Amino acid sequence: MGNIVQLNEHLANMIAAGEVVEKTSSVVKELVENSIDAQSKKITINLIDSGIKLINVVDDGVGMSSEDANMAFMRHATSKIKTEFDLFRINTLGFRGEAIPSIASVSKMTLQTNNGKEGCKIVYKAGNKVESGQAACNKGTNISVEDLFFNTPARLKYLKSLPAELSSITYLVQKFALSRPDINFTLTNNQKSIIQVSGNNDITRLFGEIYGLEVAKNIMIKDYEGAGYKLKIVAVKPTISRSNKNEVTVITNNRYVKNVHLTQALIDAYQTYLPIGRYPIACIYLDIDPLLIDVNVHPSKTVIKISNEEELRDIIIPIVRSMLESTTIIPEIKYEEIKPTAYVKENIFDVIREEEVEYKPNSEPNKAVETKKIEEFIQVKPIEKVTTILQKEVNEEIEEAERIPYLEYVGQIHGTYLIFQNADGMYLVDQHAAAERINYEKYYEILKNPDKISIPLLLPYNIEFSKDEMLFIEEHIDEFYELGFGLEESGSNSYFVREIPSWVDFDNIEDFIRNLIVNFVKEKSINIIKNRDRIAKQIACKSSIKANHYLGQEEIELLMINLNKCKNPFTCPHGRPSIVKLSTLDLEKMFKRVM
Repeated sequence: MGNIVQLNEHLANMIAAGEVVEKTSSVVKELVENSIDAQSKKITINLIDSGIKLINVVDDGVGMSSEDANMAFMRHATSKIKTEFDLFRINTLGFRGEAIPSIASVSKMTLQTNNGKEGCKIVYKAGNKVESGQAACNKGTNISVEDLFFNTPARLKYLKSLPAELSSITYLVQKFALSRPDINFTLTNNQKSIIQVSGNNDITRLFGEIYGLEVAKNIMIKDYEGAGYKLKIVAVKPTISRSNKNEVTVITNNRYVKNVHLTQALIDAYQTYLPIGRYPIACIYLDIDPLLIDVNVHPSKTVIKISNEEELRDIIIPIVRSMLESTTIIPEIKYEEIKPTAYVKENIFDVIREEEVEYKPNSEPNKAVETKKIEEFIQVKPIEKVTTILQKEVNEEIEEAERIPYLEYVGQIHGTYLIFQNADGMYLVDQHAAAERINYEKYYEILKNPDKISIPLLLPYNIEFSKDEMLFIEEHIDEFYELGFGLEESGSNSYFVREIPSWVDFDNIEDFIRNLIVNFVKEKSINIIKNRDRIAKQIACKSSIKANHYLGQEEIELLMINLNKCKNPFTCPHGRPSIVKLSTLDLEKMFKRVM
């Protein structure tokens, strides 16, 4: 007898279960996908102990005949594809025919189904049929999976904690709900409701049911059709964000999928609107010819390949940015978020700071500020209107660009935060963040087509580099000259910087040149266009107004004029807020004027 033998059906199913059924959420995924494919409009998932004891999925779909129900337990039995042509035009969620037999091989599985003509009940335990016959049941399908992995203790051992398993299922059902807004989904665990969505095809309501009222109030929706694609992009204003990428969702042809390029396109579109480490809540609904996607690349059918992903990325990013640029994004500080304290300074103002700023007395000769203790914390000026873009009667060109509401200037705190007011409440502007945003957008535009005129330095800078940096500079010395940088070798590990481009117009040139060259070395390319976002951020940071610097009235007016001309006046280039609001109502709550 030879060494190679054909596996029996039961063992083959158990091996397949290792690919298809990794945890409780894998079972939920396979069963719910079958319910969706069965044209269900109401799907209920009931769990006991996060699905480890019981997973019960009930739908109102088309159901199955007795013959089809029995066939469903056979390996590679499917109604979804019949020819090779079907494999390349998949319009269903499931198609391999492995889910039912694989799950049945590692659990006790009961299927009850009715196609409107007849009902039947089938029971399997550890892959063996123990019951089959007619049964009275509602139209649709009811599947129960009990004691998952009871006969494979090694897999049972590697299940996570009950809360972790429940979290994984909850996340999955949320994605199903997003992919099919027309289906009513219900999820319960130990008879406690976890998810309930209406399934009335209202995207705004759906996002509210999943993420909460605040998200629904800050939702933006944009439709696009062209180039063979049909897109609906749902994006939430960056005033609400998450600490991970989990809520960046891609739906392709009503299927929740994982696609790195499209996910990253959404994240990149929010660049400079969110701080590093924060991610948006957003969803792409993509309708595309099935021939242009491949879902048959992983047993989970979640990871997919899409043709022309770069082309899609180039469509998605401008759409999302136009959505962000056409809306007001001023974070509102709520009274409930502020910790009660006896000090007004901490109670009102410290809460809105991104980072603590050590107070230093005004370096300018202002005896009034130095001698009055109260003015060491807040320099208050008489309330006066700032006659800038913030006033609506300026000119038509500026009016069209106006993004920030009409404001009146009040004063300055710690030489760092500018105080404004209007009928809606109090606004605070971080002068450094505002100046950074202005300079970033200015240089980002300049670097699109940078002026290559060079300016000679009166005294050259001598900058030392590592050996690999020196080799890189030597190899690309002509390209540096083309960009306007005059470099001359001054030693075995250093260069003189004798000329700089005319657009480099701030004080700390040495630091900037070093960072610029290091970036070029890192990218292995002398390409301003490719690196312009990073370069613009560096210049903006180095050349902007710093904290602990008191501004005069004219400087404040000019700052606010330029800020309001920005495409995104609401955050610095790193995504931190440049302006925040404390509403009149919250101020009144704070001082107990209203309850």
